[in-house]
Order: sequence, then C-alpha cells, then structure tokens
Amino acid sequence: TSGGVIGTSSYRLIDGTRIRRPSDGSYTTDMEDIDLEPRQPDIYVENLLDDFINGRDPQLVRAVQELQKEINQ
Repeated sequence: TSGGVIGTSSYRLIDGTRIRRPSDGSYTTDMEDIDLEPRQPDIYVENLLDDFINGRDPQLVRAVQELQKEINQ
C-alpha cells in the first residue's frame, strides 16, 4: 500500500462548516504504526503497461498459482 492509512472523521462546526480530523490509525500485530510506511508485498509481481493494454493481470495469475500450490500440498 501507499501507506496512507489514517482514518478521518467529519465534524460540523457551529457556523455550519465542516472539518475533518484524524480519528484512527492502523498498526501491525506488533503495534508498529504503518502510517506513511508503505508495506512491501510478500511476492513482487511487475505490472507492465503492455499487460494492462492487452487485458492481462499478472498479479491475479500469480495469486492463483500460489493458491493452487497451497491446495496441492
């Protein structure tokens, strides 16, 4: 992910305008704050423009391959 994982809430002010402020964040199971810290994929699959233009999805193909490995174990 890009790392933008802070949630915001909207609040109405007395004059009728609205503001947004941070309300919650996301953390790893070890309580590591992951805001603005992009997460690296377990398996990197390059997405090429040529794949997009031709309707191919190499990430989906690799995901199916990995699931098939798990099923066949």
